[in-house]
Amino acid sequence: MANGSSKDGARARFVDAPLSLPTRDNPGDWIPFVDWWEVFPGNRGRARDGRYGLFDAPVGVALRIEEASSAPILVADRPWEAASSLQPQHAWLADDRYHLLYRAGSMMCYAHSGDGTEWEKPSLGQVEHEGSTDNNMIAVLTPNPGYLYDPTAPPDSRFRAMIQEGGWFDEQSGEPLSTEEGHRRLKRQDLEGEAYTGPRGRA
Repeated sequence: MANGSSKDGARARFVDAPLSLPTRDNPGDWIPFVDWWEVFPGNRGRARDGRYGLFDAPVGVALRIEEASSAPILVADRPWEAASSLQPQHAWLADDRYHLLYRAGSMMCYAHSGDGTEWEKPSLGQVEHEGSTDNNMIAVLTPNPGYLYDPTAPPDSRFRAMIQEGGWFDEQSGEPLSTEEGHRRLKRQDLEGEAYTGPRGRA
């Protein structure tokens, strides 16, 4: 679990965070430690004035170990979950309850909880499974998207999914290159260094 505190005991905000970034819910007392989403680790890097160090590190957060329960928190008790392990992907606190996205095989599913230990799997009606949409599966383009929160979007679409497409591209035009051409350009750039004047590629 995580224990957080702030000056007002109710909301926590990262120092120097953009004003458009929403504050994180932080009741200042016990909350279940579902994942690291509510504990931002900070960043190590070089600032514009040349200083290298740790920025936006977490403040007022403590982790304590509690006696484990033998009962599982999330059980594969639905037909579309039976043949796979359940893998938590993302959890957050909103509207006085916890929300969880988790993988069941190749499918992304949703559950919510009032205390972080007892989870419900509501019917979402988004994905057809064996002729029925009475399930908690979410319609996503890929089973492994990344998630972000967009505070400028309408309330019903602030959580977004994104995927990454890898490859080689021409540095000037942005046009995709074959793997062979990308490697050829990179090798020449490495060998010739600053003397290289040919077309450049980037991954």
